[in-house]
Amino acid sequence: MSFSCQNCRKTRRKCDRGKPTCARCIKYKIDCLYELPPKHKIKQTVEIGNGNGTDRSLVNDERHDRVQQQQQQFQRPNDAYLPGLPQVPLMSQLPHKGSQSSPPFDLNFLQAPNGMQMSNSMPSGVVLTGGMGLGVSHPNGISPGVHLHSNSPVSISGSGSSSILSASSASENFPNGSRHHKISQLNYQHQQLNDSRSNSDNNNTIMDSTNYNSSSDTIRNHQPDELPHMTRIEDADIVHNSFAESDIKSRFETTNEFYSHVVKDPFCHYFLISQVLTGSKLIKLDPANSSLWFSCILEASNSLQPLSIEGVAESIGRERSNSSTKIIDDMICLLPPTERIRSLLSYFYTNVHGPYPILDVSRFEQLYEMIIEQRQYYYNLRTTMTFLATLIIALRLGYLSIYSFYTKFEPDHPTLKWCMQYPFTDEHLKCVSHAIHYLNDNDKIHVKTLILLRLMLLLDDDEKCLIFGWSDGELCKLINGIGVEVRNEDPNLWMVVCWNNLHYMLLCGAVNDQFDNSVFYNDSHLLDDSQTLEEIISLDDHGKLKLEVKHILKKGYQLFKLIISNRNLERTLPDDQFIQFKMNENSQLDLFKMTQPSYEFHTDQEQEVEIMPNVRINISIFNDYNNFKWSFFFKIKKLSNQSLLFFHFERTNSPLFWNHLLFTLTAAVQISKTFLTSIQKLRILKTPSRFVVSHVVSLVTNRTLAILFGLIIRFFYFQLNCRDQELSSLVREILLKIFSILKDIVNCSDISAYQPRTIAMANNMIQLFNMGKLELSLTSYLNSSKEDLEHYHNSTIQDSSWSSHVKLSPPSNLNTYSKMIMTMHTHNAKDVLSVLSLYDKTQPLDCF
Repeated sequence: MSFSCQNCRKTRRKCDRGKPTCARCIKYKIDCLYELPPKHKIKQTVEIGNGNGTDRSLVNDERHDRVQQQQQQFQRPNDAYLPGLPQVPLMSQLPHKGSQSSPPFDLNFLQAPNGMQMSNSMPSGVVLTGGMGLGVSHPNGISPGVHLHSNSPVSISGSGSSSILSASSASENFPNGSRHHKISQLNYQHQQLNDSRSNSDNNNTIMDSTNYNSSSDTIRNHQPDELPHMTRIEDADIVHNSFAESDIKSRFETTNEFYSHVVKDPFCHYFLISQVLTGSKLIKLDPANSSLWFSCILEASNSLQPLSIEGVAESIGRERSNSSTKIIDDMICLLPPTERIRSLLSYFYTNVHGPYPILDVSRFEQLYEMIIEQRQYYYNLRTTMTFLATLIIALRLGYLSIYSFYTKFEPDHPTLKWCMQYPFTDEHLKCVSHAIHYLNDNDKIHVKTLILLRLMLLLDDDEKCLIFGWSDGELCKLINGIGVEVRNEDPNLWMVVCWNNLHYMLLCGAVNDQFDNSVFYNDSHLLDDSQTLEEIISLDDHGKLKLEVKHILKKGYQLFKLIISNRNLERTLPDDQFIQFKMNENSQLDLFKMTQPSYEFHTDQEQEVEIMPNVRINISIFNDYNNFKWSFFFKIKKLSNQSLLFFHFERTNSPLFWNHLLFTLTAAVQISKTFLTSIQKLRILKTPSRFVVSHVVSLVTNRTLAILFGLIIRFFYFQLNCRDQELSSLVREILLKIFSILKDIVNCSDISAYQPRTIAMANNMIQLFNMGKLELSLTSYLNSSKEDLEHYHNSTIQDSSWSSHVKLSPPSNLNTYSKMIMTMHTHNAKDVLSVLSLYDKTQPLDCF
């Protein structure tokens, strides 16, 4: 007679008593634990005997095997091991006193596919000391780290080589090991074989790079025989492939997504991986701050997941209906009452359509009267479907302009309560998505443009963009397609499309798109500027305003052509000229800005300009928005170029590393100072225009904070291995100044209900630094067991919601890419401090 497992017994559910895991626990992906039955049950078992229990157990075993095979076939990970989230054990599952701790972490468990052990040699310039607590064995399975100035020796387990198969057999001794360790180990070995074949040349280049011997005595340059316990393994086989790209041009391809920048920075990527993998251990080690550690796990896991998730478009296609009448009926049912529609449209015209005039208001109002007021829903199905899709997007943008403003500044205002009665949810966007894919290209130009604006206005990292099944590069391609389609139909709309495309391209280092010749629009399509000087002088105020609108749009078009020309020229350059071209690109952008007139109106600020029929906007609002946007276009582009060059020279151990570190820091300081002062000016405005500029705020914040995160980890890693007191104090001062900038950006970026993606991450890092736990968070990954590394690697590959190229960043990555930062001298630290002094504030930046 067998007994139910702990979970089935507590929930009073029928248990098939399968060993080692019952079918119900496999189905719901929970841990299956069996306990000894009560004494009277044991007595009954002895008295009753086996009887028919053998047949029942065989049936249960067969049922358990079928369920187990089905789960392994689909390779669905356990919910307790969500992608990027390590398991947080229950209190009942924690090891008791006297239980054996996990064996010490042996970094030599990874071997080359041919069975030969990977190189254990360490470049003499790479500094790994006891201060990092490498490979330390701790009773709880994790090292608490060693204090910065501690000179006491650290007891570290001896290193030994073992193959992956031997590691698999050794994992049977772990009480919390994988239930199917043999399968997971074989999968891991197969993945290692594939990775090594594809990246062997690149990794050999990294491993065989020139060793940099520092002549300064400020760094601990111990030889291997002096510290035999020092970890020297180079886990090159599982280095993230974005750090080992053979194509130089691919190293400079980023998108607006925060993830695309993180994977280019090995230090920032390493830190996020360490938070995800060792978070559960730190929760056990420091239960008083468990909420902080869990927040670090959550934010790091979200940041490591790209937004362009594969398979989303296919799943959306299966949900769509082929009936146009059903799509129309669904959209009509989701519309609010008529009076609410008119109110939301007024907010859309004023707050969203003004800066982005993309809608033919006259035609739109005619269709509104016929379809909504006269209820002629089925007079023309395609026209009705196009109008309803456009209407829903416009209403949603108007709704969000109200919601984002009053939620932050006037949460008790009756307008917000009125707005919340009919919220616009994802169901509205799904209906629009169904309509767009049902229509032909000629019928969906305006709808696609509105959807593009919706994605741009709601921040670049809004996950709702996945509802439409478009990736970041596809959106950029979509803008080009819209421009080609509408340039002969609506010149004003076409110019605005070019304007938005320019905005989209300037915010990233490059785009994952191939531009064709259709992008080079003929200058004959420009707006008519053929007026003579006499005719311009004789224009009235309204005519002069319309002429200035044309000039502003034309300037955006000119810069758009410049960026497109650079992108196409880059593809034809050899690698040796490509880097120099990227270095010269920033000077071209600065020259363009200095030689062009101002992007603003020079007339009376209180006048209104009619950008589109029946749509007027105040000149002051228009100028404030354009000044804010254009002031960041060039700065963000420059920051992106400098950071990617900085990562490139760091990876290649170039002598230009320190120059471009200073250039990158200078660009980050400049954009931070401009950003904070601009936010202060925008606070004075009494309009929901903050909703319009919120996407710019998010992109500036995400890219700037991501770069500051990487610089903090570099300087902090150097400080942990520095024994020179003067240099260590200078690095400490550098960290304090960078964290001061970090705090100011966090305080001033919360301008709407849609916070930038990196705000929570910055808050976590600030708390870790203030509490003195940043070292523990950084070094705990280096002491992780090999089972943790293997499990995280396998779960990342098997989970279909993650991109296939997301790989584990091993602890040795921090050693591989730290060669250049470890060459810091006193003069380098003083140069960094002189750059940070440019951020000196003349007034407090208490924005909100």
